[in-house]
Amino acid sequence: MAGAAGLAACLGADFVKLKVPLKNGVMDTDGLAREVVTAAGNTGVLMEGGTKASPKEFLTQLHAQIHEGGCRGSGTGRNIHQRALPQAIAMANAIRAVTIENKSVDEALRFVEAAERSR
Repeated sequence: MAGAAGLAACLGADFVKLKVPLKNGVMDTDGLAREVVTAAGNTGVLMEGGTKASPKEFLTQLHAQIHEGGCRGSGTGRNIHQRALPQAIAMANAIRAVTIENKSVDEALRFVEAAERSR
């Protein structure tokens, strides 16, 4: 994965989307993700969104990818689009809070919880 990130940098890509680096089946944000981000140089690394997960689980992984692993974001699809519209909007707002506004998982979950209460 670090090789692919380095290749993207050599090609002048602004961003490269890669799979989440796993170590023994567990997301490795401190080691492998940092290595991938370092190899990418100025090319921003986006991690895949992964399988549909609970909002807390997904946001926890996203927060770790960005704030521990140094990634710039996530290619999120099913964790937004496989939800009803109000919950999808809440997840998009929660993802924005973690990715752009540097919010904690608990702060981001407030968007999801508000959508659940208004159901």
